[in-house]
Amino acid sequence: MTLAVDVKGLTKAYPLYHKPVHRLLELVLPGKRKFHEEFWALRGIDFEVERGECVGIVGKNGSGKSTLLQILAGTLAPTQGRVDVHGKVAALLELGAGFDPEFTGRENVFNYGMTLGMSRREVEERFDRILEFSEIEDFIEQPVKTYSSGMFMRLAFSVAIHVDPEVIIVDEALSVGDFKFQQKCLDRFHDLKAEGRTILVVSHSIGVIQNYCDRALWLRRGEAVAYDNAELVARYYFNDFDAIPVAVEPGAGGDTTPDEKPGDLSSSAEGDARDADLVPRSEGFQAELEDSEIARTLRFVVEGPRGPTTSFTTNDPVIVIWDVELEKPLPAANYGICFESTESGRPLFATSARNDGVTVPTLEGHVRFRFSLPRVSLLRGRYLLRVTVTNERGITMYARVNQVVSFDHPGLDWGIVRLDVDYNAQCIGDAESADVHAELSNATRTSAAAPSAPNASAGTTTNPRFDTARESSRENST
Repeated sequence: MTLAVDVKGLTKAYPLYHKPVHRLLELVLPGKRKFHEEFWALRGIDFEVERGECVGIVGKNGSGKSTLLQILAGTLAPTQGRVDVHGKVAALLELGAGFDPEFTGRENVFNYGMTLGMSRREVEERFDRILEFSEIEDFIEQPVKTYSSGMFMRLAFSVAIHVDPEVIIVDEALSVGDFKFQQKCLDRFHDLKAEGRTILVVSHSIGVIQNYCDRALWLRRGEAVAYDNAELVARYYFNDFDAIPVAVEPGAGGDTTPDEKPGDLSSSAEGDARDADLVPRSEGFQAELEDSEIARTLRFVVEGPRGPTTSFTTNDPVIVIWDVELEKPLPAANYGICFESTESGRPLFATSARNDGVTVPTLEGHVRFRFSLPRVSLLRGRYLLRVTVTNERGITMYARVNQVVSFDHPGLDWGIVRLDVDYNAQCIGDAESADVHAELSNATRTSAAAPSAPNASAGTTTNPRFDTARESSRENST
């Protein structure tokens, strides 16, 4: 076994000062008094990555994913522990960090490529491929300051993936550009993986983790919860927070006790602040709450025909009740619901109150959102149900809840959604069949003759209506 990445006891701590002057006091009074508190971004992380393996890193925002990638890329030093990365590294962390807005796209390709470790000759050899992949050939000679954000990120991404590295580190860079370009990026990573490159990728897309990664590392509050088969870890991270099997071992740095199940988020800071009955736990699916300074989730329940649940049967009604506390009034808000595939991450259905013509009043204080779907025709599978409250245009996110739900279908239909179909089969007798063939034959002959009917040189037409009109015109002129 050849290791590309070997991490042992990795720990990263940041000093937190309550006042700026405390930083100065520690400098002038070394060892006299501690003026800061330590924030542990990472603590006791242990894992290994074999050469040619693709490892996904999952976890909620603030769990330490980006900090881990920065240490692996060499742009951040650990507080404790050992990190060994073998081979040339390309880190897609801050795309375009070395771009100069006054330079043209061509000039920035060379500058950025050499910043990432390529020689000028290597950039020249790969320039055409970089340009073709970025899909901005018509604007390559224009200053980068005239580019849209999507064009900027696509060009930077194109340069980064053509560095020809042995180890590739990606932090949410797969969300660059539109859907077509994102799929192009994923195809490129699939090719790099087939070539035997080692890839470490942070992504919130379960489809990316399950379809492209061999193993996955789950981080929670800076500690490793699980490191195992990617499909298994991703499934329990996104779906079954409360039911991680014994096969998924907690990381060495974890502080899981025998009485605490690995993956139980009820002990987290977020869980302590929530009501125990916030989400039905009987089905093992735990909602992921994303709050902001403006909005905070108080209660979230998904109901079916038999009460609160996360398991449904095709064509069941679904009701979502979401209580949110707003810190200030929102005079122009919107709220919506969507279903996504947990396999590919693609949206299957999405709408909002304003999109459906509903007048949204000024929202303030304690607000209860209710989404009623009389019949949801999803077939067997697991889906991500997401509700959001945003500004009027849906750009600013105030609060969001992600809830995995499952659907079962007793029939043999396959696909994503069940559509109603009216079936009819009728045996047609020989006489009726002959009449049908005759009608079709006549229709074919008529349509074939129609284009050649008007003939200006002969002054005749095969349409009797036109002949009658012509004769009437002659009589009137006489």
